[in-house]
Amino acid sequence: MQPGEFLTFPTKTTIQIREPDLAKIHIEDIARSLSRQCRFNGYIDAEHYSVAQHSVIVSDLVSIECSGLADKDRWRFTLAGFLHDAAEAYLHDWIGPLKNLPELAFVKELDGMWTNAIEQRFGLPVGICENRVVKDADRAVFVAEDMDLRGLDGYAPRRSKIERIDPLSAGIAEKIFLARFRQLTDLVR
Repeated sequence: MQPGEFLTFPTKTTIQIREPDLAKIHIEDIARSLSRQCRFNGYIDAEHYSVAQHSVIVSDLVSIECSGLADKDRWRFTLAGFLHDAAEAYLHDWIGPLKNLPELAFVKELDGMWTNAIEQRFGLPVGICENRVVKDADRAVFVAEDMDLRGLDGYAPRRSKIERIDPLSAGIAEKIFLARFRQLTDLVR
């Protein structure tokens, strides 16, 4: 490999962007990256609000929404909600208006490839991060984020199950992300 052909992560793992290697996908790398990436490309009324914190909130909402399911199914959907943006650790958080441009279709393809690899790595069925319950929770959290972090009220109802969002520092967000992962993975042991 030549410089520029691969990424090097905090765990000193190197990965080629077009070839996800399940053995090289580490939750510590995902936590570090997502905790330092600001949602909405930084266009918020706060110093920082991370993708990692967003992921924890989405997983909490999915868990509530799936409370009537069997434990194993609830766990799968909750973990999927938690990992739904994990590919952004490897590809960065592309804002929707860019990601949806036809000229950038390769971004969606890479995102899908990495999401599938992450699902496999952490024992989930491929495609579960695209499930309706995860997508609905992601959208609901988006609305709450718009209201709490961007001052945009009134275009959609806020779900009462989502408490006011107060942004955390990157370091704290990384810690809560890893704690949530440990909590979720301890549920299946």
